[in-house]
Amino acid sequence: MKKLLAGLFLVGSVLSFGAQRMQVEKMVMNGDLFYVQGEQKPYSGEIEKKYPSGKTLGLATIKAGKLEGKVYEYYENGKVKSEGNYVNGKAEGVEKNYYKSGKLESEVPFKNAKREGVAKYYNENGMLVAEVPYKNDVTSGLRKLYNEKTGKLEYEITLVNGARNGLSKNYYPSGKLLSEVSYKNDIQDGPAKSYYENGKVQAEGTYKNGEVDGVATTYDENGKANAMNLAWGTQCGYHEVSLSIAKEHKTMKNILLKKEFTISLATKATKDIADYFGIESGNKVDKIEKSGVHVVKSENIDAPIIEEFPLTLECKVIEIQEELGDYRVIAEIINTLADESVLNEKGQIDVDKLELITFDSITNSYRVLGEKVGQAFKDGAKIK
Repeated sequence: MKKLLAGLFLVGSVLSFGAQRMQVEKMVMNGDLFYVQGEQKPYSGEIEKKYPSGKTLGLATIKAGKLEGKVYEYYENGKVKSEGNYVNGKAEGVEKNYYKSGKLESEVPFKNAKREGVAKYYNENGMLVAEVPYKNDVTSGLRKLYNEKTGKLEYEITLVNGARNGLSKNYYPSGKLLSEVSYKNDIQDGPAKSYYENGKVQAEGTYKNGEVDGVATTYDENGKANAMNLAWGTQCGYHEVSLSIAKEHKTMKNILLKKEFTISLATKATKDIADYFGIESGNKVDKIEKSGVHVVKSENIDAPIIEEFPLTLECKVIEIQEELGDYRVIAEIINTLADESVLNEKGQIDVDKLELITFDSITNSYRVLGEKVGQAFKDGAKIK
């Protein structure tokens, strides 16, 4: 009987305690305690906030001026927006947030008013999209992001006091490794690699304090560098180039994959190599190996540099257009590399020393660019 009476007393206490419901507009805070305006004693009871429509927006229970027990926030349609738990005025336990549909949006663990443990986030279809670890209210541990459609792991990184430290990994939608990058105090530092979906290395390099330190490498799907001769291309701005490339070329396939490439300008001294790159197909042979050229890795983009060519443009794709069954590639020139042998005494590129060649489509021949015949943006002024 004593047990039953104790239980009834507890129920009675809760019911009488919940009977008081004060509107939040009538409450004031003094320090960390809630009071009813004009009263000296800390408030105990329920507080409520309403929408302009009169529907409940939020409910909480106060005991001796402090939040105690469940705290709810509602959508105007009456469904719960969030629910949490408080002990002596401090968040304790798992806070849950919901979509307007009623589906769970997140679960965030609290301890002594601070986030502690692994928070979980979901999309409206119920798929887990993120796991974020907390320690003493700061992100620390292995953070994971998941593909919203497949639910497979998409990204993971170790965090220490809110900063990326250690190896981060990105994954293809299939779940296969896409890239891995090392971080130190939220800055890229150490080895970095990217992969094709077949598992072969696509690019690799080393970072130091966020800067490329050493080299970056570009490969095709078979791990080989490739080159081709571009007969149809032009500079279409001070820092842009436009290229016309047939779809079947291996170089075009690589550009579609990487969105980065280099252009080595052909010269009188390199015409045989350039012509070979044009008459042989990279889909059939390894042209780099066959030609005997020396390839080094760009420090700025994921593309190879052929050492035999004295002038190289490093490019990043801006846009790729389909036209007449082929591709037009528009790219930004992000850097120009030139051998000292083709520079003048001021350190500028000397076109005469370069002996650049151009393709003559009428006679199918190569011609060296000739003498200077005038001054751009000046000679035309004579006509005015």
